[in-house]
Amino acid sequence: MNVGPKLQQNICDVLIRFRLHNVCLVADVKQMYRCIGVASADQDHQRIFWRFSPADSLSEFRLTTVTYGNAAAPFLALRTMKQLVYDEGSQFPMAAKALLNNTFVDDTCISVPTVHDALKLQAELVALLAKGKFSLKKWLSNRPQLLKNIPEEDRAMKTEILSFRGDDGLDPGTNILGLSWNPATDQFSFKIEPLKEMIVTKRTILSEVSRLYDPLGFLCPVTFYGKWLIQHLWSSGLGWDETPSEEIVIKWKQYHSELPLLSQVQIPRCVELDSAVSVQLHGFCDSSQRGYAGVVYLRNINKNGKITCSLLVAKSKVAPLKRISLPRLELCGAVLVTDLLHYAKEMLKDHVSIQSTVVWCDSMVSLQWIKASPHKWKTFIANRVSQIHERLAPDCFRYVPSASNPSDIASRGALPMQFLSDRSWLSGPDWLIGPPEKWPKVPPLLKSEEVMAEAQIVSLPLNSEITPIESWLENYSSFTSLKRHTAFLLRYFKYLRDPHADSLLTGGLTTDELKLAVIRLVRVVQSQVFSSEIKLLSEGKLIASKFRKLNPFLDDDSIIRVGGRLKHAPIPSDQKHPMLLPKAHHFTHLVVDHFHLKYLHAGPLLVQSLIRAEFWIVNSREVIRNRLSRCVTCFKTKPKEQEHLMGDLPTSRLEPISAFYRCSCDYGGPYRIKASSLRNAKVTKAYICLFVCFTTRAIHLELVSDLTTDAFIAALRRFVGRRGSVSEIQSDCGTNFVGAKHKLEDWSKFVSSKQHNSQVEKCLAEEGITWKLCAPGSPHLNGLAEAGIKSIKTHLTKVIGEQTLTYEEFYTILTQIEAVVNSRPITQVSSDPNDLQALTPGHFLMQRPAFALVGPEPENLNITKRWKLVQKLLHSFWDRWRKDYLGGLQTRSKWTKEFNNLKVDDLVIMKEPNLSPSQWKMARITKVLPGEDGIVRVAEVKTAQGTFTRSGPGAAEPARIRRRKRTNAGPNLV
Repeated sequence: MNVGPKLQQNICDVLIRFRLHNVCLVADVKQMYRCIGVASADQDHQRIFWRFSPADSLSEFRLTTVTYGNAAAPFLALRTMKQLVYDEGSQFPMAAKALLNNTFVDDTCISVPTVHDALKLQAELVALLAKGKFSLKKWLSNRPQLLKNIPEEDRAMKTEILSFRGDDGLDPGTNILGLSWNPATDQFSFKIEPLKEMIVTKRTILSEVSRLYDPLGFLCPVTFYGKWLIQHLWSSGLGWDETPSEEIVIKWKQYHSELPLLSQVQIPRCVELDSAVSVQLHGFCDSSQRGYAGVVYLRNINKNGKITCSLLVAKSKVAPLKRISLPRLELCGAVLVTDLLHYAKEMLKDHVSIQSTVVWCDSMVSLQWIKASPHKWKTFIANRVSQIHERLAPDCFRYVPSASNPSDIASRGALPMQFLSDRSWLSGPDWLIGPPEKWPKVPPLLKSEEVMAEAQIVSLPLNSEITPIESWLENYSSFTSLKRHTAFLLRYFKYLRDPHADSLLTGGLTTDELKLAVIRLVRVVQSQVFSSEIKLLSEGKLIASKFRKLNPFLDDDSIIRVGGRLKHAPIPSDQKHPMLLPKAHHFTHLVVDHFHLKYLHAGPLLVQSLIRAEFWIVNSREVIRNRLSRCVTCFKTKPKEQEHLMGDLPTSRLEPISAFYRCSCDYGGPYRIKASSLRNAKVTKAYICLFVCFTTRAIHLELVSDLTTDAFIAALRRFVGRRGSVSEIQSDCGTNFVGAKHKLEDWSKFVSSKQHNSQVEKCLAEEGITWKLCAPGSPHLNGLAEAGIKSIKTHLTKVIGEQTLTYEEFYTILTQIEAVVNSRPITQVSSDPNDLQALTPGHFLMQRPAFALVGPEPENLNITKRWKLVQKLLHSFWDRWRKDYLGGLQTRSKWTKEFNNLKVDDLVIMKEPNLSPSQWKMARITKVLPGEDGIVRVAEVKTAQGTFTRSGPGAAEPARIRRRKRTNAGPNLV
């Protein structure tokens, strides 16, 4: 019987109230849905087509009553029943209360103290339901006299079966809300009919376990065993129709074969409250590595002094897969039993007065947590202690030894045969029916609250093969902390062996204690990883060849040490024979991290030499390099830049357009110049302003006297006046360029105003210059200009040296260098004398390189023919440009691999050339700006100082261009 949590809760409510009194009645509303009419306005929603035989024609019908199978039918039926009680219940108080509190859907299960009360209740139920045209059928009771006035056809079974006369072999049991109830003996039982032999899979195991219906937890130990097996299957990643391991199959077959034995379980229905003079609730809780459980017993004393104890309700839960300590699991069990006690009180408050409530727990740690104020504990413990205090006073909790705790079997699970042999589960421990003086006494509290609060007994996942000590090691991220805590733990164990040595609980740790702690930890690690090697060495046999070169041996502490060849060296014993550690273990990682941090982020070689003075790590170089690569501080000082596939060249570099129509700009310098050739002339700074054509790679140089926007605009005007109109200029984010951009915008607005009416001014306004700025900190995006500056500096360094020139001298040299650079080939130079001259930027400026000899002028050549000759030369240059030059731009010489794209919320480091790596800021990507190829090379990043736009490598420039260091360059993404 599978129902949802809410419905199962309602079933539990009805069943608990059904157990409170001696005399009980059970009845069922006959055809409950068919007795409820639907309003005529809503009957059209229940139209159907129907025919009584295939030969008949289809007829249309309207259903005038609530229809079974309709989604709203259960709600309509229950709401109608409630409305009947609200309308007519005042005339029938007993029946009204029974229908509201003791009815589940159409089943009414009621218990009352006497037969007289039952007869009155029976009459009221019939009369009240008759008001709504309902009739009760399937009457059943544990007292035959209550069925005398019920017609035979309205009874659930024959009267003679209930008369307790003779044994005719009939089974008088009937189902009450999923449980089997025998009215003759007034006991609950379970009819277990396991499925026939089947293939063992996760699907079949889950199906079989779900068929064991136990709403009140009478079979809690058995059902918990099934839940534990299911968790084991689920955590192992097994498919629905896959066969589990042989170990699980054996356990399941034993569990499955013993399930029919549960039919022997007999549980008294009544808890005998009618003659009770004192009623107590006792809750027991316990936990294990498998899970935790709680059980509630009702202890009552009748007027004759007889004490009885009955199981009221129980519940269990499997331990979470996330590992938590056993005391914390015990605390979870205490929360569970507290909730059960609160629920039981709510069910009993209208029927009996509860004298006292006691919670029994076998965990002293959990008890001390509960009895103290929640503010003392960590969040996990404080939240659960607060939850307990909201419902129960701390004084309600008492200690019980584990051997006397009936919930112990429910927290571990039990096979059916083992469950049947446990007598304390259904009736509680024997001492509970004795006087309080014989109940378990509370032992003295633990002495150390620190040990109590941070207990490290670990609960493990069911499918885990990790030992508790290994799990404990993994909880530490520091070798020093692990060593010190282990030393304190060893000291505490020593105190437990000699409780009179109070001095052990005070004072700092000594060197010997810390050394002993390391030895114990290494021994534990070696026993986990090198268990076979330890066994072979203890037997005097040879071990695997991978360790044979180390000549290992076991010392007096059963620790594997390296024998080696340094026995007679004048060095400490630990350095001669270091302890062997595995390469892939958390303890080894802690050791490496400890030495790396202790010696100020030492490098791999130094860390390896330091560790070998005490430990010998298998494949130490690989382990140390792997651990050091995870150090955030080391990574930040030498990070690896984010790279992407080099982007495609932009259209502006691939279109055959006149020289300098689209160009790039950059600054170089500063250089020292003097006002005149006199000895004491004033020396000032000057800068080179470079313009390079995107199409032909031709260069134009201007000498600028200072780094101001006005000086740059003057150079820009000279450049436009000598080279013609410019459509687009690209530059990096130097401050002078940003300022020029804003001034050009203002100038463009000025020349386009209505005050200037001449044709020239209109032409200038139409031919405005488009200015593009590269992403900050990305000099490779302006790579042509950067490469041009590098070439110019090379010539200047060789020509000028350390001399200080005048303005005219410097400008003359710049003009000559410009001619030299524009004479450099932009295509391959052939060694064949018959091949044409290599193509240079000068061909597009003056139809020849700047320093090439001028050939003889053709005779009898008029102006028209000369113009055509010039045009033909230009066309031939552009043809060669397409064939020879563009082909050389095809390949990518770096950034040739594809990497993962940057994403929003990625954490990056902003590489700033003017700061040391330790001062580079961490940033979070807030927006990505992908290129046409979908690769993200530019992103917006957010730091504590604001939001910035930055780029990484991989933009559309050739690999031969190197970034030069600039003081005004922005940071890059790493």
